[in-house]
Amino acid sequence: MISHIAKVAFKLQAYRKFLYIIAALLVGNLGYRLLYLTSAAQFEDATAMLNLLALIWLALLGLMLNVFVQPHRDESIKVTFFQRIKNKLNQWLEYLLSIIFLLLTCSVILLSIKMLRV
Repeated sequence: MISHIAKVAFKLQAYRKFLYIIAALLVGNLGYRLLYLTSAAQFEDATAMLNLLALIWLALLGLMLNVFVQPHRDESIKVTFFQRIKNKLNQWLEYLLSIIFLLLTCSVILLSIKMLRV
């Protein structure tokens, strides 16, 4: 499970800057809508909700890109007892983060379905 997420995160590393640019544009657009548009126009137009939904998806992708990139581990180095304990703790933390990531993905999918039905 972790290896699949790590492979996807590794392949998407080239698009990290593009992800940040899109997030900045969406935040700017959402801020403009909240500050400068009248309240009646905000409720008639659903693009603010779509911007918020896109921001949630971009945050989820950013989390995946930042957490699940595994650095190359050199197998030729002698592993001491404390390094083995550290590696086990890192594996446990990565497993826990992958489960949290999958739960967040499911919740964002449900939120997307509910928001797009409006």
